[in-house]
Amino acid sequence: MSKLKEKIGLIIGGGRAPKIIIDQLLKDKEDFFVIALSGHTSPSSVNSKINHEWVNLGQIKKTFDLLKKHNISYVSFIGSVTRPSLSNIKPDTEASLFLLKMGFKKFVGGDDKLLSSLMDLFEQKGFHILPATSISSSMKVEKGILGKIAPKKHEIKDIEAGANILDLISSADIGQSLIIEKGYVLGVEAAEGTQNLIKRCKSLKKEQNKCGVLVKIKKKNQDIRIDLPSIGVKTIDAVKNAGLSGIAIQSEYSIIIDKEKVIKKANESNIFLVGI
Repeated sequence: MSKLKEKIGLIIGGGRAPKIIIDQLLKDKEDFFVIALSGHTSPSSVNSKINHEWVNLGQIKKTFDLLKKHNISYVSFIGSVTRPSLSNIKPDTEASLFLLKMGFKKFVGGDDKLLSSLMDLFEQKGFHILPATSISSSMKVEKGILGKIAPKKHEIKDIEAGANILDLISSADIGQSLIIEKGYVLGVEAAEGTQNLIKRCKSLKKEQNKCGVLVKIKKKNQDIRIDLPSIGVKTIDAVKNAGLSGIAIQSEYSIIIDKEKVIKKANESNIFLVGI
């Protein structure tokens, strides 16, 4: 990781990524401040040694005030956040204005419009948004075979076909992933997420042997400032349990959480992992 030029603010959700990046920043002795989202962030991601505050999802004004108090101008959003229902949000004044300006249709629509609108609001307030790969290049996906296992010819065809299909449907803001087996699409990711997509497709496989590819790429309108396709060790486990042969994930615009562990796990499971 290169030395960061400015103190950075991390707004963190769930999953392993927040702790990995925080540990890296501590190791590199970087100056940073953390805002943890109540109900989404694991308490294990932050401790008393880390300069942090907890906020609720609807406390946008408090978030802005905290960032300004700590002289933050560069912000990065790390980790997963489950989209709440409108009735579960307790918006402060800033959040209320944001929801009114954005409109109900955008809120109940796909994630792309909601996230892009939120990022635009942060930038209007003078904050610069940094993607996760700007904070930790160790998560970035390079192009090519990432482990010891290479895809076979028919699997390469599936990867190409899967990527083309995702590209065609991405403007509808449906999902980032699909599973394809010898030209036959077993499933496309929707609201259930990648893990549940993999579980769902296990019973739909045509071949009894290890076959089928998880293809994951960013959507056309996906906001790379905040929402990057990602995989981790659990993805490898799920792919193995489903009897799939490999994973293809878009290079440059995706992240691999615990990359060394993921590649090691893929090699041990005889699963190919390739950046496309």
